[in-house]
Amino acid sequence: QAVPIGVPFVTDANRNYLIAHDPAGAKVLLDDMGMKMGSDGKRTGPDGKPFTLLWEFTAQHSSAEFATLVSDYWKKVGINVTVKEVTTQLMREKASNSTSDINMEWDVPYEPTMISQIDVYIPPYSDIGPLVGVPWRDWVASNGASGEEPPAWAKRLFELSEVWKTVLPGSKRYMEIGTEMVKINLENLVIIGTMGSLPRPLVVTNKITNIPEGWNVSHFNYGYDYPYRADQWYFK
Repeated sequence: QAVPIGVPFVTDANRNYLIAHDPAGAKVLLDDMGMKMGSDGKRTGPDGKPFTLLWEFTAQHSSAEFATLVSDYWKKVGINVTVKEVTTQLMREKASNSTSDINMEWDVPYEPTMISQIDVYIPPYSDIGPLVGVPWRDWVASNGASGEEPPAWAKRLFELSEVWKTVLPGSKRYMEIGTEMVKINLENLVIIGTMGSLPRPLVVTNKITNIPEGWNVSHFNYGYDYPYRADQWYFK
């Protein structure tokens, strides 16, 4: 599943949470939610009205093949999905305005990111491309004057994030808060993991030297090559 990387409070059970390909189990969950299957093989929403997801994706973060593959899985259990490629600008604008059905621009945080920027693991999970909960964040930031009151689980994440900023990394309280945040995000399936540990080759010309051999992290929230002091590289 989509969980932070390189943190001591994430377990194998967390990583493997609901990752099995189980169409029969998915149908049971959808039935329990009140999403009834129609004679056309498409489910209605819990309110009994037609239910359709518009999945707008950008080639910057996905491919048409990926979106088609996943949407086909969902269609087989009765979820009506329409896939459409859009520009990154449009996708981010709709995400910021909370008008998207699905958002998928999220960089899995490493521990340094979690410590310095816990906002990546609480609603809306990103400022550039929010996933969910922009009105919730606004409600918290304005003490209820604007936005929308968040559900209990999201409120708890906001509360934990404030305490998280005050605890010592590696301490008992650090472990407790991290464990609870992972549990809340997983149980509410805020972010659905699809694939991970994808290789990202780093190619460096032999003409440049003073590059550390242990360059094993290349990540947006980690500054890509910033921690490796590219200002101190030089040509032979």
